[in-house]
Amino acid sequence: IAPLLREAEHARLPLLRAGLVDSLARVLMAPLARALGEKAEQVSLLSGLTASHAGALLTRQLDLLVGADALDEIEGLERWPLLTEPYVLLLPAAAPAPTTVEALEDLARALPLVRFSARSKTGMEVERHLRRLRLDLPRPLEFDTPYGVTSAVLEGAGFAVTTPLCLVEAGLKLDGFACHKLPGPGLTRHLTLIARRQELGRLPREIAAFCRERLAAQRGAVAALVGERLAGEFAVEG
Repeated sequence: IAPLLREAEHARLPLLRAGLVDSLARVLMAPLARALGEKAEQVSLLSGLTASHAGALLTRQLDLLVGADALDEIEGLERWPLLTEPYVLLLPAAAPAPTTVEALEDLARALPLVRFSARSKTGMEVERHLRRLRLDLPRPLEFDTPYGVTSAVLEGAGFAVTTPLCLVEAGLKLDGFACHKLPGPGLTRHLTLIARRQELGRLPREIAAFCRERLAAQRGAVAALVGERLAGEFAVEG
């Protein structure tokens, strides 16, 4: 049995290092630090882009990852689904909600799309979805944090394709703005806890259950931002 697994099964670990996608920092950073602190003498918890954390997990610089990519193409990992949430449109309240792809294209001609950086999993998923819809939209402005995207939209820079938890992370009031369903085929974001297989015993399962509980508690905040209809697509796994 591996030394790390033996320690995880029988005692507190000397060190536990975890990566957290930055769009969950406001919701999970402090409570997850407390939960990990019950499992280890020393905890390192880093926020950032999922891709960076994935590289650190594979090179053993991290022990756990909570991110927006399940890394399905990589062997030797165990995955614990946490939550699925819809992508939504964030628009000025006065702007008509586009109900067709053609209407979305018309909107983008009048109001620029404020993007998530293509370095982020969220940004890549949105770009892939736009290509599926055969939409080639200008790239006037992009950010790698939910706060950057949301604050730019609230300052009048355009509209955004974002998610409920990205809006929670931004921590801004959406006065004068509204969220709408994205037209065309549905697009959702999946959050997953990932660890190297059979190295931490029951710990990943226990931490995943803790994360699900904390994420489920956000449903009220999500509904206040995006409305009950869209909040109905905010689904905790398991």
